[in-house]
Amino acid sequence: MSRVFRIGYVEESEAPFTYSCFLNRKRPCKPGISGEIWTEIAKQLNLTLEFHKADLYGGYEPEANGKFEGILGLIQDDIIDATLSFQSLRPVRFQYLNYTEPALTYESGLVIGELFETIPQIQVQVFDWFVVSLLMLSLLLLWIYSRLWHKFRRKAALPPDNLASCLRDES
Repeated sequence: MSRVFRIGYVEESEAPFTYSCFLNRKRPCKPGISGEIWTEIAKQLNLTLEFHKADLYGGYEPEANGKFEGILGLIQDDIIDATLSFQSLRPVRFQYLNYTEPALTYESGLVIGELFETIPQIQVQVFDWFVVSLLMLSLLLLWIYSRLWHKFRRKAALPPDNLASCLRDES
């Protein structure tokens, strides 16, 4: 007999991680990355997957009472066992939730608008001004070379005036 494992989700289709056919199970489909991972886990651990829809993902930090809203609140209230969607790993969440080894990590500090001063490892400098100046100078030199090449090419393609007159006399 298999144990029921409850998974929460917010949106039915979050390509490429999940597709709605994975939740509906009406026909065979490619379930997406998360769908394939959970299908394999369920098969190996003899679990029956049960899906619970949440209205929202919830905030990045808990409310004043220590409870998260949305899908993370469902985990805290023991309504679901895991989430189908990826949740960002934030230090404040480790106090309230247990995380497994992450399948995917990425920094979203620029997306959520955190100040650069609070995250010292984020580096915003793309190019030094010296490098940008060299790139601009290179582009300028390439443009000048191209203009000169086209100018001299046009002159070389025209026959000299005396040759043109000789050719006219013979015909």
